Order: sequence, then C-alpha cells, then structure tokens
Amino acid sequence: MSETTHRPVDGRTLHYGEFYGITPLPPEDGRPLAFVLGTCQSEALRLLLASAPTPSLRTVRVPPVYELDEDELPHLRRLLARTDVLFVQPVSDNYRGMPLGTSQLMPWLAPGAQLVLLPLLVYEGMHPFQVTVRHPSAGDPPVVPYHDLRTIVEAHTGTRPEPTRDLDAYRQMSANSIAELRRREQAGDLVSMSDCFERPGLDSWRTINHPGNALLVELAQRAQAALGVPVGVREPDRVLLNSVHTPVEPLVARALGMSGTPRRDWLLQGEVVPDERVRSEQLRWYARYPGFVQEGLRRYADRLALLGLT
Repeated sequence: MSETTHRPVDGRTLHYGEFYGITPLPPEDGRPLAFVLGTCQSEALRLLLASAPTPSLRTVRVPPVYELDEDELPHLRRLLARTDVLFVQPVSDNYRGMPLGTSQLMPWLAPGAQLVLLPLLVYEGMHPFQVTVRHPSAGDPPVVPYHDLRTIVEAHTGTRPEPTRDLDAYRQMSANSIAELRRREQAGDLVSMSDCFERPGLDSWRTINHPGNALLVELAQRAQAALGVPVGVREPDRVLLNSVHTPVEPLVARALGMSGTPRRDWLLQGEVVPDERVRSEQLRWYARYPGFVQEGLRRYADRLALLGLT
C-alpha cells in the first residue's frame, strides 16, 4: 500500500485537511497527538476533548469510520503512525471489507501509543420503536435514516398496529437497552457509560444513537480519566449531534418518568417535519424495497412482541 493517495481538493478534503495532508498536523508542543475514530459521535467527542480549559491533547478531525473507503486507508495509516493516543469505538475486523477493525489498526499505531476504548452510545428506551435496518437492496429510507417498527408492521399487514399501553413494557425496553450496553462495556473493557442512562430527560437523546450534550460531556470526561489526563471540558455553546430530533411518545415519557411535554413531530436541521410525512413517505419506499420489511420483522421479532406490535 502506498503511503499517500491524491484526492481532489473539495469541501470534504478541506474539512478533513489534516487527515488528508492538505494542511499540516498541529505543531509539536509537548502534548500527545490524538484522534477519535468511530461513528458520528466521534467528532462531537473530539470537539469536547479539544475544549478542555487546559487542553492536554492535540487533536485531529478525521472522517467517521463508515465513510472511509479504500483510497483513504493510506491517509489513516499515515496518521496512526504519528498518533500518541487513539480513542476508538469497537469496530469489527474487515469492516465493510477493509482492515478497519480495532485489532487490525493496532499494528499501524506508533510505538508506545495509548488506546482508549469507547462505547458506542445507543439507548432504545426513549425511542423504543426506532431501529436501524441494513439490506443490500437499498440505502437509508427517505426523510430520516431510521425505521419505525410500527411503520414496518404496517407495510407488512396494511394496518398500523396499536402498541401496548403497558408502562412496564417500556420500562423493560429501557432496562434491556441499558443491560446490553453494560454487557458490551464489560466484554470489550470499554469506558463505562451505562450507569448514566437510568433517568433520561427529554433532552437526553435526539435519536437512539445521538446522545444529548450532557451525555457527550460525561463521556469526554470519562475518556480523559481513562487516559489519565486532567478531567474537564467546556460546556458546548451549541447543540451537538443536532441534525435529527425524534418525536417522543407521551406514553414512553410517562413510563420513564420524564417531565415536560414531549415533541410529537420531527425536527430536521431545525425544520419541523410532521411524523405523518415520515410515515407516508417510508410506506411508499417499503413498497419498492420489501426486503427491509422482512429483515426488520426478523431482526426485531422479540421487541415487536414486547411492544405489542405482533
């Protein structure tokens, strides 16, 4: 593999200029060079780590792992060879057909580099009907990149199901989600965050995998503690991971003891989008891609039963 590949200079390469070698890495000043590799949560975490009142790290912005392609591996390898601290969410070996697994990255790291394993923050208790489904027939559904189990069932049966009104079912969903994160933390020796999900508020989660600012701040501070550097970051002056806000069902809010009035419609890039629009457009899309419906029914059979959707 060559050490460099050339890409056209465009908005993306300029945004990740240090990663692509278009702009120089932060100058040596005695602090370790670090970056965060993982999902969309990674850049939010990097921003917080860089915001420490007395920054103990020099950080580099890199693309999320799901956007990387073969042409970008030389850039990743070049950066890893100069990295002192790698914060990484668990990535399976040969992810998307490339050597991007956490264990596969280790040989590329600089000698003596430190590794901090972070959890992928996912919580399904606040949005129990929201799921992600992957199928080779197509990409994400229209309007929002999430599926709703009620809409999947409606696409299958022709009738929108009425979910259970048993509050204990939603509490069980929450408990199951926390237990799954705790299991992954313990199995992978990850920084622990599962203890932070017990009492969610309406601003705790935007989607099942977009935590609110408070949780991201806590993760950044726990990552600092795991690394052994001074703990503390500045409160962000904007909402992080702000592109998609999911409606919260009043019954779910009641079951989880959340105060305030839940929002009934979506908020996408600051624009209010009725939930009915998302439902109707996705139903038409499922008619063209029925493989998603079958995969959703298969993959989430247990949750469908718990929520009274079957």
